[in-house]
Amino acid sequence: MYNATHATTLLTAMNASPCDGVAEWNSSSTYAQSGTQVVYNGKLYSSKWWTQGDTPGVAEWGPWEEIGVCDDNQAPSVAFTQPANNSSFILEETTTIDFSITASDVDGTVESTSITIDGVTFSGSSLQWTPSTAGNFTATATAIDDKGSESSTSLNFSITSNQPVPPTISFTSPGDGEVIKTSALSPINIQLDVNDADGSIVSSSITVDGQTFPSASASWTPSSFGTYTITGATTDNDGLTASSSISITIEETVQGNCSYPEYAPYPSTYNTNDIVVYQGDLYEAQVDNLYNITPGEADHWWKPLGPCVDTNTAPEITATDASSVGLIATTLSASIIDTEGDAITATFTVDGITLNASQNNDNFTAQWTPSAYGSYAVEINASDDKGKSSTASYVLTISEPQGPQYPVITSFTPAENKVIKQTSLSAIAISFEASDIDGSIVSHSITVDGTTYNSSSVSWTPSSFGNYTIVFSATDDEGLTTDQSISIIVEENLAFTDKVLVGYWHNWNLSSVPYIRLKDVDDRYNVICIAFAEPKIRDIDNTMVFDPIDIDNFQNEPSDKSRAEFKADVAYLQSRGKKVLLSLGGANGVVHLDNEEEQQKFVTSMISLCETYGFDGVDIDLEGSSLTLNAGDDDFTNPTTPRVLNFIEGMQAIKAHFGPSFLLTSAPETAYVQGGQTAYGGSWGGYLPILHSLRDQLDYVHVQLYNTGSLGALDGKAYTQGTADFIVAMTEMLLQGFESKSIAGFFPAFREDQVALGLPANKPAAPAGGYTPPAEVQKALNYLVNGVSFGGEYKLVKSEGYPELRGMMTWSINWDKTTNYEYAQSYDTFFNGNNARKRYELETELQNTLGNAYPNPFEFELKIDIELQDNETVSTQIFNANGQLVNFKDFKNLNSGIHQLTIPTKSLSKGIYIIKLTTHDQAKVYRVIKQ
Repeated sequence: MYNATHATTLLTAMNASPCDGVAEWNSSSTYAQSGTQVVYNGKLYSSKWWTQGDTPGVAEWGPWEEIGVCDDNQAPSVAFTQPANNSSFILEETTTIDFSITASDVDGTVESTSITIDGVTFSGSSLQWTPSTAGNFTATATAIDDKGSESSTSLNFSITSNQPVPPTISFTSPGDGEVIKTSALSPINIQLDVNDADGSIVSSSITVDGQTFPSASASWTPSSFGTYTITGATTDNDGLTASSSISITIEETVQGNCSYPEYAPYPSTYNTNDIVVYQGDLYEAQVDNLYNITPGEADHWWKPLGPCVDTNTAPEITATDASSVGLIATTLSASIIDTEGDAITATFTVDGITLNASQNNDNFTAQWTPSAYGSYAVEINASDDKGKSSTASYVLTISEPQGPQYPVITSFTPAENKVIKQTSLSAIAISFEASDIDGSIVSHSITVDGTTYNSSSVSWTPSSFGNYTIVFSATDDEGLTTDQSISIIVEENLAFTDKVLVGYWHNWNLSSVPYIRLKDVDDRYNVICIAFAEPKIRDIDNTMVFDPIDIDNFQNEPSDKSRAEFKADVAYLQSRGKKVLLSLGGANGVVHLDNEEEQQKFVTSMISLCETYGFDGVDIDLEGSSLTLNAGDDDFTNPTTPRVLNFIEGMQAIKAHFGPSFLLTSAPETAYVQGGQTAYGGSWGGYLPILHSLRDQLDYVHVQLYNTGSLGALDGKAYTQGTADFIVAMTEMLLQGFESKSIAGFFPAFREDQVALGLPANKPAAPAGGYTPPAEVQKALNYLVNGVSFGGEYKLVKSEGYPELRGMMTWSINWDKTTNYEYAQSYDTFFNGNNARKRYELETELQNTLGNAYPNPFEFELKIDIELQDNETVSTQIFNANGQLVNFKDFKNLNSGIHQLTIPTKSLSKGIYIIKLTTHDQAKVYRVIKQ
């Protein structure tokens, strides 16, 4: 007996309005294709031909045809009354299962209802359904009202059997019908997902292209381009079998021997001056918003430029003959440049050994130890990232030492000019190695900060932040000594606790969204996320790649100049108190860490990128299948999907490498987080295991509250994007936690300072909706932060609000600039996003400090001497290291002359403070340390 319940989940509500999903008419947009629909003044229009700037409905014989009036009909509601969600039945003991639904419509009548089970739809509001097989099933109830609007809701139920259950099989990758485009035939990873509910899997196989692989995974190289059927089979311990087949197409990519992108149909769109390759020829777009117009069909859309010509040249190698003394580690060296600024990889081959080269600007090196004296041919091979390669060679002569030889210091750590960032002064490992060609090393010493340690290694704690010289010394058995000095910088890395205004920066250039030089981003953004680091080869090589474009170069190809400028811009922004993060993923950056090898590539390359450009942290913006959960992975506290587990471990390794001050943030879509309350599996709730596992390392999360439609909230109601209610409801789900559809149940809340909210800068930035006017956003912020209700439908669980909410994020800075930085101007002051600017201004004033503050550092009392020219009041403000005001005091009615002021410091914790004294005509700033 099953009791009727209403614990169902609203999945879809589709109004029949012809205007749903249709963009508003924009006077600056070009509508190139006839039949393009727009909404204007509540009416739907369709274009009759190419048009730009022609207002719909104005000219009777103009380019727009009126289709009809938009309708705001409300969809009906529908719910199951029986059976209960997640009910279970036994096949042999169940003749039929009763299904009943109820439906209503607030602004009309319900025209029809239906129930769909296992792909079969039954009309009506009740059904007696006869099960024929065991398994997990979903029943969907649908209601349609008298105006054609439709709503659906679903419940899950299972049928178990007393008889042995066959195994299940599905393909994890590739997907059925997937088209894989490649310029050369290369290995494709095939992965089966096989399970047995009542036993175990004893064998699996994959058959494709005349080959059979006896496992649930295979690396298969196609014999030719074309369409293939892949069949997977599996057998369980009861001898029962299951099989499944998919079809994929391997399509050859015509590159035309040049670096322009291949033309692609919708959803790809092109703008004026974009150049593409089509069937080996070059074409240039003549209008904006061009799509589904094949190059070569009409010259007024695409201008033919002729055959695609390869302009790329191979790297240039310069190397000269060299010599070395003794059988010790020797540096192999060559200068390699690429005139187009392409990324270079290089190897050295000597004495039958091939070594990967390390790069420092144009200098490529590797270490090699010879086994015998004589002359060796050293071969250098260099390749750029477009496949061009070159070779060169030189002669290296290894000579036998003559006479007494000085020791050689072969390696040391830390590296020369290393910048070591620490939140507090802590131990640094110093070590070096030395060798002696004609004897042995008898003593080592390390001298740093005035102290000499008679050892080849030491754990040294600096006495203060600043510059240090380290001297390594080695003495051999003949009494000869070699010294080598290096410089390092120990830099204070203060915890970043500012309220944030986060913006994404585009590493590309479009006519609709122009490129911005990084150093020129609006000063109100105090966190800049660089978009994006992406895998080198999707599904094959998860080495992450980021290369700053050169806006002045042919096709914006990156160059040494653009890389150097980008590094300088990062440092400039950091000098102004801002944080610059590398965002990984994005809409095109699909990351599949399906094994340890791909995980290691990911970790190593992300660390290298962050160190190369000096990023302050990493932002996680993975989408699509990057974090899709495998079937049966239903516990966010204990995920089993390999790519999810490997990603979590990879991010933990990156964070551990850089330490606690390295920022870690995330920008998931709502379906991946709040969607976990509606469903858990596939992409729904896919971020929950990531966020839960990394919650102690995450500085903050800003969910994308756009491109999402409607979602259910804590009060059981669904709210629509683009409204204050939606912003408040979705944000409080993270601040209160929520019941998920995972078997783990409740997803715990984040701290207030771990939650920010993400919104688009304007309408074009979110083509699937979600732009919210500033006045509406301000209402939501005032309610969320200050508890001041705007009278909306959603009511805060915590009525007083969340004053420590971290801030806001937008996609993107580049989009914001197209509307005169409306976003930055509207929300900067709400969250005090100018903390970094305040700190920068105080530091600038500090350079002009007069007077004396003592003792400094201080423990109990701090005194400051000041001389006044007139009788007046002196105001004292105390700021912490983040530029936030923490205390103040007015010294009133002071006479002219010299005064000793005692500053109020008892309430201050240990740390660095900036104290500002202000009179009617002058200001003095002091930087002090409380011990």
